Amino acid sequence: MRPLKTKIRIIIAVAICSVLSSFTNNPSQEATIIGSWISEADSNYKMVFNGNTCTWVYSGQPNVTYTFTLSNTSPQCGEIVPVTTELNYLKLVNPNNNQEQYCYEIYGLSETTLTLRPVDKSGFMVFNRQP
Repeated sequence: MRPLKTKIRIIIAVAICSVLSSFTNNPSQEATIIGSWISEADSNYKMVFNGNTCTWVYSGQPNVTYTFTLSNTSPQCGEIVPVTTELNYLKLVNPNNNQEQYCYEIYGLSETTLTLRPVDKSGFMVFNRQP
């Protein structure tokens, strides 16, 4: 009976260490999203995140600059969305017109790829980090 308790304690300790190391090895989404992201669907379109702003750029010309926030709360742009520790949402708001808002589920975010899903639509938007 005693060896089984020891094995269980070791497994629990390893699991706790794995979880803690995953938090320390992954940069925050706020830091990871900063930069320029080029659309896979249209290489003329990109999103540039800087500080707390996101600028939509098309063919090298800035179109609109939004403020952005990342959160895991509901609702998002008036839509009820799931809230878990694994989900995060990107909200863009036009500072000149607070009624103009866009909300996306961050489906994936790494150092090289950003995948967004509009909360009120189906389909995904995939972006690659501009070097």
